[in-house]
Amino acid sequence: MKLNPYPEYKDSGVSWLGKVPTHWEVLPNRAIFEEKNVKNSNIENLLSVTIKRGVIQQSELLENSSKKDSSNEDKSNYKLVLPGYITYNKMRMWQGAVGVSKYKGIVSPAYIVIKPRKNANPWYYHYLMRTPSCTRESFRNSYGICDDQLSLRFKDFKVIMSPLPPLEEQKAIVAFFRNIDKQINIFIRGKRKLIELFKEQKQAIINHAIARGLDPGVRLKPSGVQWLGDIPEHWEVVPLRWYISISSVDFIEGDKISRKKSCDSTYPVIGGNGLMGFTNVKNCNSSTIVIGRVGALCGNVHLIKEPSWITDNALRINSLKKFDHELLAFQLQCINLNRLANANAQPLITGGVVKSQRVCLFSIHEQKRIVEYIKKKSDEIDTAILRAEREIELIREYRTRLIADVVTGKVDVRDIPVAETPEIEEPGGIDSTLETAEPAEPADLTETQENPDEDHDD
Repeated sequence: MKLNPYPEYKDSGVSWLGKVPTHWEVLPNRAIFEEKNVKNSNIENLLSVTIKRGVIQQSELLENSSKKDSSNEDKSNYKLVLPGYITYNKMRMWQGAVGVSKYKGIVSPAYIVIKPRKNANPWYYHYLMRTPSCTRESFRNSYGICDDQLSLRFKDFKVIMSPLPPLEEQKAIVAFFRNIDKQINIFIRGKRKLIELFKEQKQAIINHAIARGLDPGVRLKPSGVQWLGDIPEHWEVVPLRWYISISSVDFIEGDKISRKKSCDSTYPVIGGNGLMGFTNVKNCNSSTIVIGRVGALCGNVHLIKEPSWITDNALRINSLKKFDHELLAFQLQCINLNRLANANAQPLITGGVVKSQRVCLFSIHEQKRIVEYIKKKSDEIDTAILRAEREIELIREYRTRLIADVVTGKVDVRDIPVAETPEIEEPGGIDSTLETAEPAEPADLTETQENPDEDHDD
């Protein structure tokens, strides 16, 4: 479906908006919002404002994360947020840390809480304030000596000019995006499922090649190793300790690590989780295998092919006899060393545990053939994965452009029935990482819901 512009436009007089539909108003934010500073609410539901997902419950942010609750124990100065209120992080508004709350809760005093007036739909402004042009305007009105110290105070926010379409039109725009987001969620979920299937296929190819080789007619024998099962009759099963030596490595000072590669920091820094940054020193000159030694992801296996600095969070295989480096790395990945870590508070895997593992040994010629086969098949699958990831990226870019065009009046969606919004046909479900999932209908925001002792700071 083609989206058309409005019949008539006028100059908004605001550079970040440009022309707007003739019947739209353009007003300072103080005419659209009022600041709310309700404190001492005795509510324990702590909310966070995120750049990607808007306002969420902090418990959701911390779930399955290494982050910890950094809020003050004394929350008497924390601000009350009601469903339908908009709140923003004044230090990160210019990056899009703003959104409508679906929850009743409290936020840090560092956040600004605003209530849309009766002529403003909060979800319309949720979409508007997260557009690139609006965040740039927030940046222009923020103050500080550097980006990390910029702050958008309410007294500066309230003078920013914003569009005010008729209320019914705002609701139509929100309904349009609600349906668009459903379709995009379905599309992305389908692509993610496809990516997971590709990854499973890739691992199945590696597992089969590592355990059975490339000859489908080869005679098999029991390996005596659970993860291997039956193996080709001419292969041996050997303990690694006969063929490798392992050591932990030296520590590198944190201030010597650069996040980006530069003339002064050319060598990759490799830890247990892979690439950590770059430095100007090295302690490994040749191809080697690095294994995560400590932490939740200990047992991760990385094949290093260039001069590097290996940190003390990793084990390094120093010498290797009768094994191709890449073939052994594949075997170690198939073993899943992580499951062998000790059960202490800080998981740990030792060189002795790694060397005690039993793997298959066969001719270097056959090892190289298997490596080439795995790399060829893996490259084909990786290309398909990159294509699917690019499609997800493109649909996100489309969504961002579409939102910017609709909320600033560049295209007209008033008369588009919800059933006729553009459909993207893919199986799937909900993508929780879109900037907004299904918006809840805003609550009835009446003064009776609020603390009568609130103060206004506008």
